[in-house]
Amino acid sequence: MPGPVIETKAAFARRVGLSRPRITQLAAKGLPVTADGKVDVGAALEWMSRELDPTQRVAQSKAKARPALVPPVPAPVEGDAEGEDDGDLIAARTEHEWLKVERARLALERDKGDVAPWADIDRVLFEYGRRHRDA
Repeated sequence: MPGPVIETKAAFARRVGLSRPRITQLAAKGLPVTADGKVDVGAALEWMSRELDPTQRVAQSKAKARPALVPPVPAPVEGDAEGEDDGDLIAARTEHEWLKVERARLALERDKGDVAPWADIDRVLFEYGRRHRDA
């Protein structure tokens, strides 16, 4: 089994959809990094899922938001078909952040060779079943 996947902070930032400076901030808060400052992807993803509150990023981005250059879209009128399915924006963003972490975790497992595409699995099982049937 291959060893841990080690990436630079910039590569890890791209993997999880954050900026490199944000990864440096997280490293100061406890994100696992190697002695030379690189990121152990598996340990870092585990740490992020355990330690980070995904809504925190939403709150920080709102605090730093600049005024819009275009006027905001008016809120839908009550009973408007478009506004009925909006739901809670914070909950949607939270789910989106968790999905990004899960996508990064799956990419890591794919890079390690721990997962395989369904098409390959189906093909192997079909060939095995045919050989077993015809034997």
